[in-house]
Amino acid sequence: MHILNTLTAITLIFLFGMVFANSGSLAASPSLRLRVGYTSVGGNRAPLWIAKDQNIFNKYGLDVELVYIPGAATAVPALLSNDLQILAGSAATTLQAASQGAKLVIFGTFGPTPYILFTRPEIKTPAQLKGATIGISRTGSSDYYALRRALQKLGLAPDRDVKIVTSGDASVRWSALDKNLIQATLTSASTMLRRPIQANPLVELIKLG
Repeated sequence: MHILNTLTAITLIFLFGMVFANSGSLAASPSLRLRVGYTSVGGNRAPLWIAKDQNIFNKYGLDVELVYIPGAATAVPALLSNDLQILAGSAATTLQAASQGAKLVIFGTFGPTPYILFTRPEIKTPAQLKGATIGISRTGSSDYYALRRALQKLGLAPDRDVKIVTSGDASVRWSALDKNLIQATLTSASTMLRRPIQANPLVELIKLG
């Protein structure tokens, strides 16, 4: 699937066999208890919050606790230890774990993450990114891979033309961009809606193909 190949999809990930291991308990109790983790706060998480707020999980016999864990690199170990049973996180980290022998199954997607490369107001073209520092959540995260791919499509060489640094979650990176500690970052439009600052939406990654 194209979405999975881009490694920027937000996916729902099940521990292999979890459903079958718990199917007996579902019949014996009024609901199946699940801890569902999510790794970022944005509009693409709305289906989880709506399902929780509107009691849709309960309607289908699921007692769901939503748990925010910043970054898939931290959340995947929680999934593997069964502290979480489902994870809404990046395909990139999940596929990396699976390649190392982790028993994981990707069974659904919310669609591609609507990443936008936001820059300082004075940066108006991709060429002006040369020499800039770009903040990501962490190395190996979905925004890390998405950024490197986007830079290549914009004619820039990651690590040579720009400096990529770990800067924390979206709210922290947004503040760093405002203070000129970084000159660009990948995030969604919902970040700007929560805290408007002077920033330039240089490019929507989905339009890069």
